Amino acid sequence: MTILLFTNDLMFQSRIRSVAVSIGQELVVARTIEAVRDRALTPGSVHLVVFDLSLTGIDIAEAVEDLRTSHAGIKSVAFGAHVNVDALQAAQDAGVDSVMTRGQFDRDMNQVLSQ
Repeated sequence: MTILLFTNDLMFQSRIRSVAVSIGQELVVARTIEAVRDRALTPGSVHLVVFDLSLTGIDIAEAVEDLRTSHAGIKSVAFGAHVNVDALQAAQDAGVDSVMTRGQFDRDMNQVLSQ
């Protein structure tokens, strides 16, 4: 199965990829929803989408809706700085299944990516 990660943080992306590989998951990284559409991922192949809320220029609500349409049953997680209350709230309002601080995500990454 595939985990889709929206981020532009290369260092943290590397850490996430390492955990994903260790639990037998493929990691696809994107910076825009258009890039995901262009990749034409097999419908239903993505089981988890992870949003790094420090990534600007992405409409979380649009991305969640689009991905739920093309990948039935997909789960979503968003993480961001604890001081970025507006972004965390926007992710929750967009219907993201689990919204957490970056520290919480980092601490629980293995468990979160395994779901």
